[in-house]
Amino acid sequence: MAADTILAAIGNTPLVRLRALAPANGAEIWVKLDYPNPTGSMKDRLAELATEPGSYATDQFNNPYAVPGHRDMLGREVWEQTATAASST
Repeated sequence: MAADTILAAIGNTPLVRLRALAPANGAEIWVKLDYPNPTGSMKDRLAELATEPGSYATDQFNNPYAVPGHRDMLGREVWEQTATAASST
């Protein structure tokens, strides 16, 4: 993947199915691999979000942008990569 800026390199990371961990009920387990992000972390997504509202709390657990950021960015990405079949149940 080629990107013009560091921010453009964030996201669109692969989803991998963990077949060996699938429960007997037939549910699928998928994990999101964020290591291709510029610093190898899902925190890159928060850094990208911080550039949008113009402020950033470094404590991810008390960052008011953390939950909406993950929902809006990562959630949308998973939804698109699974062709809207993603579910938390």
